[in-house]
Amino acid sequence: MAEPVRGQESIVINATPESVYDLVADISNMGRFSPETRACEWKDSGGAAVGATFRGHNKYRAMRWSNTCEVLAAERGKEFAFRRPGPDQSTTWRYLFEPVEGGTRLTESWYQERLPAAFIRATIGLMLRGRDVNQGVRTTLERIKAEAEA
Repeated sequence: MAEPVRGQESIVINATPESVYDLVADISNMGRFSPETRACEWKDSGGAAVGATFRGHNKYRAMRWSNTCEVLAAERGKEFAFRRPGPDQSTTWRYLFEPVEGGTRLTESWYQERLPAAFIRATIGLMLRGRDVNQGVRTTLERIKAEAEA
């Protein structure tokens, strides 16, 4: 197995932690915010709650894929996290909402805990994905900020 891959970015948004959380935890918005996500929809009707699942449809360069994710944390105005489980890889995405002067510091982090070495060798183009994901996280945060402050 290759070493875990991770990244994190933060941005201050002129809005309350609760209103920013509502934008992020409504996973149907993610296709507008993330440059890698095309769309997401809840698999069950419960919405953002621990244990809820949703289907995410993604793209990276010429590749397209869909995953089922499970919500790990859903505390309005504080934290929203989900995990894409799998036998070959498992990625956790976490959003933290911290009240600060001027609004909310939103921190998005990701942690890919399992990435097989054979997978990396077979897909050389993905070796740069860590850098690209970090740029995508920055873009996602800027788009959430723009909508929250509009």
